[in-house]
This record gives sequence, structure tokens and C-alpha cells, in this order.
Amino acid sequence: MAFDEGSYLDRKPGLKGLADAFGFVPGWQPSFYYNTGVFVITPKAVGALSQPPIGLFPNHFAEQTWMNLQLHLWSTATCTIDPIYNCMTSVEEHFGLDRYKDANIIHYAGQSNDMVQLLTSIQYDDAKLKELGR
Repeated sequence: MAFDEGSYLDRKPGLKGLADAFGFVPGWQPSFYYNTGVFVITPKAVGALSQPPIGLFPNHFAEQTWMNLQLHLWSTATCTIDPIYNCMTSVEEHFGLDRYKDANIIHYAGQSNDMVQLLTSIQYDDAKLKELGR
């Protein structure tokens, strides 16, 4: 179970490009693109967590795109979770969410390049959530 980010943001072209580079079925189109910020998996699907070939970073999302390709390649049974369980602060407006009112899990995706700012954001959000009684 994971959040199907591809339903909201156009992540599938990167996945399609990676599939084409590896000679995946010609004309194949991805049907989902899961965000791995919150990801629930059974032992039967652990192969999806295989490491990509050394040096393979197809795009900004790297191992996440590789994992999505593995899920498609092995026809892994998947299901999506509501974005309230993976509310990415960087794109929450795409989901129509207010992290302070709606989110069960706040995911600070793509913000680790400035750890001081990230800590400040988390502290602010924590104070705001406490103020709202959450």
C-alpha cells in the first residue's frame, strides 16, 4: 500500500523512460507511480525493494522510480492509500489538503538539502498542530 502520486503529479514519463531504456515491453504505459514516503509491503512483494544497478539514477526520484518499475515488471498486486497518510508538504495543494487539519502523516519530501530550515518547519508545524489540539 502506498500513495499513488502519479494520479496527481506527472511522474509517469520518467518511469516510462526508464522502462524504455531497459527494453521493457514496447508501447508499455505505467498505470501507477507510488510515492515511497509511506509504504506498506508484504513479504511476497519484497522483490520490489531490489537495488537498482550501480550508478543508475534515472531522474530526481531515483530509487522510487526504480521501485515503481519493479512493481510493474512483476505485476505486483498494489493498492493506494489516501494522501492524508502521506501528506507531502511540498505539493499538498495538489491533493487539496491542509496539513494541519487533514494530514495523519506529514511527509517533508525533498527538503533535506537545508536541515536547519527543515527543523524550523517541523517545529513550526508541531506547534501549530498542538495549538489545534492534534
